[in-house]
Amino acid sequence: MRDVERPHALPSGLRNEGEGPAGRRRYRDVRYSRWRLVVELDGRAVHPEDKRELDDLRDNEVCLQGERTLRYGWRSVIGARCLVAGQVGAGLRAGGWPGRPVACGVGCSAPTTETLAVAI
Repeated sequence: MRDVERPHALPSGLRNEGEGPAGRRRYRDVRYSRWRLVVELDGRAVHPEDKRELDDLRDNEVCLQGERTLRYGWRSVIGARCLVAGQVGAGLRAGGWPGRPVACGVGCSAPTTETLAVAI
């Protein structure tokens, strides 16, 4: 996510922050506490398809705590960084962040990605 945040002037989120009681500790991949946004990054090793329902339950728990979750696979973070930056920026703005993502270069779509309904 640093390769998404830095080039697009997004704030840095807290990485792998633990929460919950000992023995039931959960870790969020990236949390923007001030703007009530959690970004989860799914890789095949840690997030196999047969465990996807557990991810859904965790996302629902975040929602019930008044936060929002954006979830990405590694391919999106590597191959569609600008779109991911635009969506994260939109999520941050929905939580009150006053900034906007900036273009990382020519053809960057991050500053114009204001909705999650993006055709790839």
